[in-house]
Amino acid sequence: MFTDKTGYNTPRITRSGVCYIFQLLFILMLAACQPAPASLSPTKGNTPFSRPSATQTPLPHTPTPTLTDAPASPTSTSLPPTATITPAPSPTVTPTFLPPTGFTTDTLRAGFIPQTYITDTCRYLRLRWDPTGSLPGTVVVPIMFHSIVKDNTKINDNKDIPAKFFLQFVSYAHFLGFKTITTPQLLDFLENNVRIPPRSMILIFDDRREGVIREHIMPIWEALDWRVTMAFISGPVVTAKEWKDMEKLFATGRVDVQAHGYLHNAETYIQDSTPEDVIRQEIYGPIQALEKHFGYRPIAFIWPGGNYNALGVQIAREAGYKLGFTIDSSTPLLFNWIPLGEPERSIHDPLMVLPRAWSHDAPLKLYRATQIADQARLFAVQNYAQEAAWYRSTCRGELPPLPEEILATPTP
Repeated sequence: MFTDKTGYNTPRITRSGVCYIFQLLFILMLAACQPAPASLSPTKGNTPFSRPSATQTPLPHTPTPTLTDAPASPTSTSLPPTATITPAPSPTVTPTFLPPTGFTTDTLRAGFIPQTYITDTCRYLRLRWDPTGSLPGTVVVPIMFHSIVKDNTKINDNKDIPAKFFLQFVSYAHFLGFKTITTPQLLDFLENNVRIPPRSMILIFDDRREGVIREHIMPIWEALDWRVTMAFISGPVVTAKEWKDMEKLFATGRVDVQAHGYLHNAETYIQDSTPEDVIRQEIYGPIQALEKHFGYRPIAFIWPGGNYNALGVQIAREAGYKLGFTIDSSTPLLFNWIPLGEPERSIHDPLMVLPRAWSHDAPLKLYRATQIADQARLFAVQNYAQEAAWYRSTCRGELPPLPEEILATPTP
């Protein structure tokens, strides 16, 4: 110990003590320069090895996320199992059958096209193959007659024929196997395929031809079992005697009387220029007269002079007529098959504009009708399978078997 200038007793430091102090300071300096162990981090309750300086901004506290806050890391790189795919059942394929094709022929005149009038094909096929109905290939030839004049008489009207020619027609029609039918029979055939003779004709005598019937038809109709249709003018021009004569003919059961206008003259022909009231008189006028004298309402209107228009057809339908006849000669008729030219097609009502062969052309029309009948019958046989398949698929039914009768050889 020694006493300094202040008067305090100060301990004396020896050389060995000085060396000890320097060693201690050196050790502390080395410890301060070593970084903190990586495994250690400042946690609550631990004193860090260094403190942030006064100018350092401490980082904000970020809470440590828990296991529920983050998705678990996959422990494997393998793909999830592939689901087993069951193939869908293949749809049942229903065969598609083409609709039946219509019969055509090159025997018709150029520009004439067969028209159908039954829109329900299932109904048409059912009626077409009905065992009780007419066989496919059944034909009807409507024929227009006017006067039958004595032989060696000059013919001034192309609608008239000599008596000799008429007898030749009768003989030829009989040879070909043609039978006569009436307008009610024709309507039943055209609408419902009701059975008629396979080769049928309807003989229509225009105007007031009671004398022609008595002289030329009555001598043969018993032997041939023929019937005729009278297209009768029924206005005031008809005398009381004519009405009585017609009533007697009607009583024979072989005369069918239908309407042929009321006045029937050039001023009352049904054309676009004809006033509607005149058209109505020509169409409605015969109804009351025929009902009075024959006890029934006419179903056929034979267009006077062969003239008609769309308004006339509309009024005739309103009046209850079911059939109409022109003077066009594009025959024959088949069930649901009416050959028409462009003017008739424009009416869009085939049954009201039916064609008629002219008397002087009748034998040729009958022969061509037999050709068309045979073609139509062969067409029906060849297409029966297609029609039956379509009917089965679309109409959900079965057609009757192909009748053996249709395969028989027709008459000459």
